[in-house]
Amino acid sequence: MTLQEIRKSSIQKIKFAFIQNQKLNAQLDSATLDVDVILAEILQKDRTWITFHRDFVLDENQIKKVQNAVQKRTTGLPIAYIIHKKEFFALDFYVDENVLIPKPDTEILVELAIEHIKSIIKEEKTQKINICDLCSGSGCIGISVLKSFEELKNEIQIEMVFIDISKNALEITKKNAFSILSKNTLKNVRFIESDLFENVPQNEKFDIILTNPPYIPSKEANALLEDGRNEPILALDGLSDDGLFLIQKIAPLSFERLHKNGKIIMETGEYNAQQTKTLFDKCGFSNTKIEKDYSGQLRDVIGEKF
Repeated sequence: MTLQEIRKSSIQKIKFAFIQNQKLNAQLDSATLDVDVILAEILQKDRTWITFHRDFVLDENQIKKVQNAVQKRTTGLPIAYIIHKKEFFALDFYVDENVLIPKPDTEILVELAIEHIKSIIKEEKTQKINICDLCSGSGCIGISVLKSFEELKNEIQIEMVFIDISKNALEITKKNAFSILSKNTLKNVRFIESDLFENVPQNEKFDIILTNPPYIPSKEANALLEDGRNEPILALDGLSDDGLFLIQKIAPLSFERLHKNGKIIMETGEYNAQQTKTLFDKCGFSNTKIEKDYSGQLRDVIGEKF
């Protein structure tokens, strides 16, 4: 079977499945891109190569892999889970159904963290920065931050603690850290399986806490999964009608866990960002503010401890 033949039949199969399933109708336009991504991954070629090699003949093993991947996609399973890869902040992260798929808007949190760290370095007021990536999931936030500073020649040491309640999620954090970060950077990285700060030494504090906790209202979280995306409910469900249950716990705990002049940067939903800011204010944070995402929605909430 040629590349052109399998590409055409695969696109038709996905489109047919999406048309038949009303919950997948919204994904119909992605069928062509889905197939091209699958082919590129299996053939280890880029999409440009695929476009200009339509007569390339796939072997039986390649055909079987493509067909299996296409079958999974017809159920609504995201491409990232099928090829176990998602690009985030120009890095390739391993993902499976144990972690959320990194979203482009979360890159804003990374950018805010990098900007803050650079300001600390510029001020030269410390020799070490302690950072916590709380609810780490794939590790995309903390790892992207660390990777951004690997090439910087400065005397400031950045230490990172990744925390997640899910053992499986934390294993993926580790997998990504060891595949993306240098050995030198990994010397200053730790992984803790914990319900928030429960298993973190009581006297341990941080200069920066970065977190993208579950914040989606429970009913909406369950509705989101009806399209077959298979993302872990544990990482989505904010455990309350307003999605604030965990945020209400994280805010005061983070205030206690931050050093003086420390900062928290938290991703929240547009429906609860303002409430989160109010919580930060009540917990004693100063200079609280909300940053918008790429579509103009309220997204990240920032607070400082003075």
